[in-house]
Amino acid sequence: PFDVARQARAPLSTIERLALDCITRIAKEGRRASQEEINAAVGATGTSTAAGIIKRLEEKGYITRECYQRGMKV
Repeated sequence: PFDVARQARAPLSTIERLALDCITRIAKEGRRASQEEINAAVGATGTSTAAGIIKRLEEKGYITRECYQRGMKV
């Protein structure tokens, strides 16, 4: 899962902002966003798009990842 990191953060691109908004909205529903949901939120069709966005959000300090579980947590 993913958690929102509480440190200074780098600015987001438009696509990263859309993905983070999607992750946050779904987390408020009590579940974790899938890569398919993130792709739909940003208008992507590629299978690796969400994975790249998730990696950048983590590198920029917006989320943290626990790699042993699937999904995201905000």
